Amino acid sequence: MDTNNENLTPLSELYLIMANRAQHVMEIIEPALNNQIILICDRFRDATMAYQGFARGMALDLIERLNQTATKGLKPDLTILLDCPVEVGLERARGRMEAGDLLEKEGRFEGERGDFHQRVRDAYLTIAKAEPHRIKIVDGSRDENIVEREIRQLVSSFLK
Repeated sequence: MDTNNENLTPLSELYLIMANRAQHVMEIIEPALNNQIILICDRFRDATMAYQGFARGMALDLIERLNQTATKGLKPDLTILLDCPVEVGLERARGRMEAGDLLEKEGRFEGERGDFHQRVRDAYLTIAKAEPHRIKIVDGSRDENIVEREIRQLVSSFLK
């Protein structure tokens, strides 16, 4: 995610993400699931489809095949999509990165132009529309207390 990797090709980026995902599944996700632990992941399969597929233009069938292999077929039971206008999301992400002094080290996506992020948002909404039983959209532009309550309600209802 280092911004100094200026010449990283989209294919190389995809393979690096998938290698990381495979390792994460083996080290974290599988052991937790084997112990019946509820997991929360910040990003997973859908993120790769949105960022590398729809926004970077990589072949969606290739990404799906790699996702299947890297995740051993695992797919989230519930996905909460925090949706907000691109400008709002970018401002928040860049603010978090700057506060942690991480913008240069990990700000690869935050440095992309607005049209890239609009493609990402559109992709997430397209994916959510195709899987409404799994993906629940929450308006993330509202007050954080309202957003938190809605997420808690969605998760609570799902767990029942």
